Amino acid sequence: MQATSFSPEYLERQSDCLTRAVRRRNRIEYAAAGLVAAFFGLNALGLFGMPEGSAQAFTHVAGSLLMVAGAAVVAWQLHVRASATPANPGATGTFSYHMAALKRQRDALRAVWLWYVGPLIPGFAVLFAGAWLNPAADKGVLALIQAIIVLVLAGVLWLNRRAAARMQREIDRLESERE
Repeated sequence: MQATSFSPEYLERQSDCLTRAVRRRNRIEYAAAGLVAAFFGLNALGLFGMPEGSAQAFTHVAGSLLMVAGAAVVAWQLHVRASATPANPGATGTFSYHMAALKRQRDALRAVWLWYVGPLIPGFAVLFAGAWLNPAADKGVLALIQAIIVLVLAGVLWLNRRAAARMQREIDRLESERE
């Protein structure tokens, strides 16, 4: 066991570094959710053009509003599941505090499919259903856009799984050093 690994100073530095990284990531994610909500909110109002026909107009507005709701759910879940671990007076600099923070972030990253990607799927589905129903729509362009969105979402899932695996390796390393 390396005695320096669990000194209060080391744990305090590691906890501070993790907290800063989580807060920076969350600020970026909150801004992205705000941009998504603003864009699709304006889209629902027809500011970027409204498809002709009642079915297309309905799916356009409904899908856009579902995207706004999905962005709100993502932001809320980010706050609930993946915010920085609140400082517990007397706990900072302790092994258990740092491990709890790592496990909280690992668990949030592992479940990103549920709380980050999942809430956006209904909006995408309704928007694309409406677009596919539009006889004037270029089906090749729609298929390309859908493929890009699927690849981006798959990339998000993959990156978060990798990050969760890195956190698990760090948890395992700290637990094995402690034994």
